[in-house]
Amino acid sequence: NAGSLGSSCDLAYVIYTSGTTGKPKGVLQTHRNVDRLIKASERIYDFDEDDCWLLQHEYVFDFSVWEIWGSLLRGCKLVIPSADSAKDVRLLVELIHENQVSVLNQTPSLFYVFADYVLDFELQNAVTSLRYVVFG
Repeated sequence: NAGSLGSSCDLAYVIYTSGTTGKPKGVLQTHRNVDRLIKASERIYDFDEDDCWLLQHEYVFDFSVWEIWGSLLRGCKLVIPSADSAKDVRLLVELIHENQVSVLNQTPSLFYVFADYVLDFELQNAVTSLRYVVFG
């Protein structure tokens, strides 16, 4: 068995924010921070390996860390939409239906567009796989 390759204090990623100055600033995030995020969600949600997550946020945004690692560390399927599917609500509903997505993470403004489309076109049956809709 190989020894440990790192520690929880090691750098996991750097997220850049504009801060109050408008000048990009890198914020260092450790593996411990990611681990705490995932473990905190386990106390709230009942995710399991049968769940299918949709990567709705761009990978450059901090929320994508929860989407990517929250799914993969549980052995879940992670669906990465094409650029067209991410921007077109009709294609997004099809993607959710085809992949039986059960965990959807969206901003409230995108969810309003999504919900209006589903209701306007009576597509509730296309999204019955959804168990959780998380806003971030």
